[in-house]
Amino acid sequence: MFRLVWRILLTFAVYLSYGYQPLERELPAWYFVVGRANPITAYLGATDVLSQPTDVTNFFVQTPSPSVAASVPSPWLELASLCLWGGLSLAAGYYRFSNLDLQ
Repeated sequence: MFRLVWRILLTFAVYLSYGYQPLERELPAWYFVVGRANPITAYLGATDVLSQPTDVTNFFVQTPSPSVAASVPSPWLELASLCLWGGLSLAAGYYRFSNLDLQ
C-alpha cells in the first residue's frame, strides 16, 4: 500500500511540474531520487549494492534513461536511505516508549 501511494504522489508531482499532458520527454532526475527514497525500493536497491549484481532486472526499481542516469546519484543512496528510515523508526519507537507511563 505504501509503495502504491508513494508512486501516486510522485506521479502527481510530475503532473504539477509539467502540467497535465502526456510526457513526451524523459522523467526528471529528481523523480528517480525521490522514488528510490521509498523504504521498499531502498531495501531492494541496498540488497543489489551489497550482494553480487545480477543480470536480472528488478521490476520494482525504475531505471532512468542513459541521458538522465548521469545526474541520478549512485545506488549507495538507497543504502543511506534505508539506514535513515531505520534510524527514524528506532527514534520514533524510543520517543514513544520514553513517554509511556509503565506503572
